[in-house]
Amino acid sequence: MLAELAAFNAGFAIVKSTVSAGRDIASAASGISKMVENKDAMHKRLQKKKNSIFSPGVESDLEEFMALEQMKEAEAQLKQIMIYTGRPGLHGDFLKFCADARKARKEAERKAQAEREEMIETITVVAGVGLGVTAAIGAIIGLVWYFKGF
Repeated sequence: MLAELAAFNAGFAIVKSTVSAGRDIASAASGISKMVENKDAMHKRLQKKKNSIFSPGVESDLEEFMALEQMKEAEAQLKQIMIYTGRPGLHGDFLKFCADARKARKEAERKAQAEREEMIETITVVAGVGLGVTAAIGAIIGLVWYFKGF
């Protein structure tokens, strides 16, 4: 969690320094992408942790809350930067783009999971057929051996 927060803050620092240097918000795209990626990674990690039966529970809740609050503050500042230094409607377009990208990533994850499951099923079928063929050949050899009397 701290790694995601540190990377998120590094991305925000890039955005802030780029804008304060008088450059366009578009030149801070790498910082914004770091922010979005790490926010999504943190939410995914927290969701996975929340659903885990082995989660430690209450002890890290305050730390998680404070990290999420820090991210919200930085996002609010990014919104202000986009509103005041970007073109009209930039922030709304940015939010729409992020939502579309998030959906595309989820779809890609689902697709990868389906491909993994299909591969496992194929391997299982091939192994089963191979085992069956080996057993059949062994049975035939055993019967030949039995009836020939070797």
